[in-house]
Amino acid sequence: MGTDIAMRSLILVSLCFLLARAWEEISTDVEVDTPRGRLKGRHVNFGSNTTDFYYGEADIFLGIPYVLPPQRFKRPVANCQYTNDGSTLTVQQYGPSCYQAGKGCPDENSIPMSEDCLTLNVFTPDVTSNYKYPVMVYIHGGGLMYGCAAEYPYDGAVVNMVNRGVVVVTIQYRLSTLGFFTTYTEDFPSNLGMLDQVEALRWVKDQISHFGGDPFRITIFGQSAGGASVSAHTFSPLSQDLFQQAIMESGVALTTFEGSLGYDNLSRKRAQEICKVSQADFDNGKWDKMSDCLYKSDPKDLVKLDTVNIIGWKISAGDDFMPDIPNHLAPFRNNIPVLIGSMHDEWAYYDMQLMNLGIAQYDNYSREMFEFEYDVLGGFLAERKVDMLKILEDVYAGVEAPDYDHNLWMRAMSGAFTSAAFTSFIQRDFMDYLANGNKRMWLYEMTYPKAIGRIYDLPNFPEAVFHTAEVSYLWKRKKQFNEAVSTGYINQDDYDLSEWFGATWTNFAKYGQPYLNDEWPNIPTTGPETYMEITGPKPVININNGYKTRDNIIWNQVLVALHGDFFPAQFSTPRFSKEDFDKIKANASLQDGVCSMNDPTQQPPTMKSTISSMMPTTEFISSTLSYFSTTTTSSSVSTDVEVDTPRGRLKGRHVNFGSNTSDFYYGEADIFLGIPYVLPPQRFKRSVANCQYTNDGSTLTVQQYGPACYQAGNGCPDENAPMSEDCLTLNVFTPDVNSNYKYPVMLYIHGGGLMFGCAGEYPYDGAIANLVNRGVVVVTFQYRLSTLGFFTTYTEDFPSNLGMLDQVEALRWVKDQISHFGGDPFRITLFGQSAGAASVSAHTYSPLSQDLFQQAITESCVALATFEGSLGYDNLSRKRAQELCHVSQVDFDTGKWDKMSDCLYKMDPKDLVKLDAINVIGWKISSGDDFMPDIPNHLAPFRNNIPILMGSMHDEWSYYDMTMMSLGIAQYDNYTREMFEFEFNILGSFLGDRKKDMLKILEDVYAGVEAPDDDHNLWMRAMSGVAFTSAAFTSFMQRDFQDYLANGNKRMWLYLMTYPKAIGRLYDLPGFPDAVFHNAELAYLWKMKKQFNEAVSTGYVNNDDYDLSEWFGATWTNFAKYGRPCLNDDWPNIPTSGPEIYMDITGPKPVIRNNGFMSTDNIIWNQVLVALHGDFFPAQFSTPRFSKEDFDKIKASASLQDGVCAMNDPTQQLPITTMKSTITTMLTTTEFISSTLSYFSTTTTSSSLLFGWNSIIFVLLVLIR
Repeated sequence: MGTDIAMRSLILVSLCFLLARAWEEISTDVEVDTPRGRLKGRHVNFGSNTTDFYYGEADIFLGIPYVLPPQRFKRPVANCQYTNDGSTLTVQQYGPSCYQAGKGCPDENSIPMSEDCLTLNVFTPDVTSNYKYPVMVYIHGGGLMYGCAAEYPYDGAVVNMVNRGVVVVTIQYRLSTLGFFTTYTEDFPSNLGMLDQVEALRWVKDQISHFGGDPFRITIFGQSAGGASVSAHTFSPLSQDLFQQAIMESGVALTTFEGSLGYDNLSRKRAQEICKVSQADFDNGKWDKMSDCLYKSDPKDLVKLDTVNIIGWKISAGDDFMPDIPNHLAPFRNNIPVLIGSMHDEWAYYDMQLMNLGIAQYDNYSREMFEFEYDVLGGFLAERKVDMLKILEDVYAGVEAPDYDHNLWMRAMSGAFTSAAFTSFIQRDFMDYLANGNKRMWLYEMTYPKAIGRIYDLPNFPEAVFHTAEVSYLWKRKKQFNEAVSTGYINQDDYDLSEWFGATWTNFAKYGQPYLNDEWPNIPTTGPETYMEITGPKPVININNGYKTRDNIIWNQVLVALHGDFFPAQFSTPRFSKEDFDKIKANASLQDGVCSMNDPTQQPPTMKSTISSMMPTTEFISSTLSYFSTTTTSSSVSTDVEVDTPRGRLKGRHVNFGSNTSDFYYGEADIFLGIPYVLPPQRFKRSVANCQYTNDGSTLTVQQYGPACYQAGNGCPDENAPMSEDCLTLNVFTPDVNSNYKYPVMLYIHGGGLMFGCAGEYPYDGAIANLVNRGVVVVTFQYRLSTLGFFTTYTEDFPSNLGMLDQVEALRWVKDQISHFGGDPFRITLFGQSAGAASVSAHTYSPLSQDLFQQAITESCVALATFEGSLGYDNLSRKRAQELCHVSQVDFDTGKWDKMSDCLYKMDPKDLVKLDAINVIGWKISSGDDFMPDIPNHLAPFRNNIPILMGSMHDEWSYYDMTMMSLGIAQYDNYTREMFEFEFNILGSFLGDRKKDMLKILEDVYAGVEAPDDDHNLWMRAMSGVAFTSAAFTSFMQRDFQDYLANGNKRMWLYLMTYPKAIGRLYDLPGFPDAVFHNAELAYLWKMKKQFNEAVSTGYVNNDDYDLSEWFGATWTNFAKYGRPCLNDDWPNIPTSGPEIYMDITGPKPVIRNNGFMSTDNIIWNQVLVALHGDFFPAQFSTPRFSKEDFDKIKASASLQDGVCAMNDPTQQLPITTMKSTITTMLTTTEFISSTLSYFSTTTTSSSLLFGWNSIIFVLLVLIR
């Protein structure tokens, strides 16, 4: 430790010395002959000591006039002869800066301002070199109203770029009113500042070879409005052929474009303010008075109003530079190499400015200030302004954020307005390139929290990575480094980061990619973006993590869906065809060489060298495994095994699949099948613990699975398998029933929408091979389903949640009995999939069961997804009473149940459940009883902070499309916008008057803005892969773990399965073969024989599938045994703030992502929807009904029941620290019950929509079987 501190101190002292000392710069004259005249520059030499801050040498030429002195409000004209008499022009000082508000640039009074400011500067390794170096042309930023070339001095450019083998050119262009005022006619032409830049680029193309530069290897780069300018040139027919590569730092054309976000370019406003010209006169071409005023005004007066200009000047459309808006010109861009990116907290720069000038104080940051700044940015939204404000506040500050949390609102403003003004536009720019097929793009985001050069330290936001943060590093700016040294803010990382920027940017200029190896992949053509996160001098690649996903969703999808595009209506139709565009280019090309027609050095080479990229020719070699060459049957040897328990003696079986681990099934275990954990249940009554298995004390044989609980269809797990109301059995698979060691226990709850499923679907052979062999006891069980398990009147006549109460009894059995089977009753992990996972989640909320286990795994569902009231659904009881027994809604709601009771008790159980064959929404868990006394939102603070493993499949909803197509109900051609809207009507009926808005948002976000109505593959993916996966699954998961995080739970791990070749699919969806469907993990976790055999028979299986199965088994049992999925730190837990970290299960070697779990779904359903509509739950659920005290009373009473059969069993006594000392009776919730009935009697539920389309029969197998 001491050595490390000493070394750091030495580094810091060395830096301080290097930066504080005066640089010794040796300068001599250097001259160059060019076709436009002889120029005298300087050769500068900083020495060769690379430990100095500045070192190296270069030839520099400062203040070259690339055009003739410009006439005010006229187009620039190329300067073809520097001096009239042919004398040498000395170019050894920066030219004057262009007029701008303030006292000067780069410092007050340091360099004069002038209208004759159109100069450029060249820094070259060797002006006489025969080798032609790549060229980097830099365009400065400043909102098109500030800035100058001298802000980017040659000393930093020489050491960090020129030394690396490039020629650097910096330019100036007219700014503010003098550069961007326009009447959209030749009287006051548009985009004069941009036309200046075009002339500078023409000069470089025409002249740079005389300075050692290669005119056919030009990279233009810029920051902020300079980055926007670079982007604009990629769209322009005048300039897009004048360079070969582009770097855009923190700005693209859309950022500074007229019409974008509703802004004009200030010309009309300035005409009124400066010359008192009315809007009518301006619009009608009455410009005589204005012309006289503008031409005679002092240039300082023309620009001074920019001191209060927050939005900057704008590039206009409609001239030869930009004949249309970028959206329409995008298809005409050249597919060149592009490097593009941003700072994490761009907007923080403006907050630093406000606070530095004393305009704003920390205490000003509040909801009110957020809304004030939003009024500036969001004025164009008109009637959608209130909606978008609510969305932004909920998304960036949080739902129900306190109004005066200053730090929260400072960060919210930075996040929201960084997205509005920067990153959302950057997304659009590179997405347009991707649409063109450009595969040579690289993306970055700088998150280095200690960046130097900050003008103010924001209180409680010291890590803000502000707009311009990278500039000091790239240009190695002396002023910023000296200030950092004087304040002690600098360290070795800063120096190294500067080196990284110089090397990376020049690599791009020299080789067309930022890294010479493949460590920085380009942006993929589909899927989440890969980008470089510049965390410091050793940046981190975020593979397929998505760049600023939230910003893209809010501004490019939600906003567009609600309001339409950023641009007003008059820009909706393209004005130029490709033919028109090419005509402008052809005419422009005549101007490109206007000064050099007789210069033979400027002729393009007669031959172009072709560099073909290497194509790897890796041969795929498959290893054939013996068990894949045949079916996966394995033989087992079975013998009886018995166990004595306090509830009676049980006879199970010891099964042995052998010890050959190359077999599909191997290992041995003691199994006990069909143990009746409760007495035979009475219809519509609570289950009662079975304290004695046989009346006469004889041994009960438990060697076969018990019958499945009644459900629609022909049986479970196979057709014609028996069903019964006496179905409440469980199964135990244990390594050794006689073991003195107590193994961790994994208790599994099956899925099926609370209406399908059975324990026999999860057979012991796979459980033994993949779970029990790894040192755990596995328990599976059954619970009542459908009408028999979830029908309720919210009273004890027909109690709520009977199926969940069955599960509670199974948990009590495990807690009470599992030690007799070799299990540890104090290490129980509850796990389940789909509705089974929703059940697991529900138990974490329930006062009856949350203390009966220590850990939980929820696969592809949580309680909210199957909860009454969520998304407006009831639990079908009222509907079934009417359909089965012809009971009116009025009789149901007023307690007239005699006729209904008689009907339901006498009815054949098959008839009670048969209607679930057309049930798309499943049954629901209800609130208001002792199992679930309130809705999950209100019970969340009462949950125990236990280890949680949670996750989903990438394309959950595709399972239902597979079902439809496998049954022949739907065809590929049915997948259209119309089908999307039909399915949305089922899921979204609760939205009321917001339904249309949300539909438009979903279509734009998940299918794309202006998606074609009949693109079948697009709409299949929009429905299956994303929109309804988010509605029904992942948005609820986000809520669940966010509630845990709010409780302070730090022991949670998250996953997403994206493995595209998963076996077990019901049907191969056309055009969507990579769908990762609901239940895709089950075949791997449970090593399901049927699915593996089918995969073998079709040749679909490979070694990855076997390895993935092993991974699931090892990971799930690691969690059960150790309370974490990985024993090392390779899988981090979910962070308490910031984007979620999760495991992307891409195959048997999953990848950690840190870009947020299904961020789009969370934003749309948990933030945008809540902002527009309110919460999922209706209004009467808004107030919590139970206090923590009430909750604990139920827990205390429930604890009496937990050991009801074990009071005389000394092995089951709880440790003294966990014993309850207070027992009180349960509270009733009649008020809650009556309000629930009232709501569901008056609300139109989506159930009535299910019969509007004949094809809805597809839900016969709607949830996993």
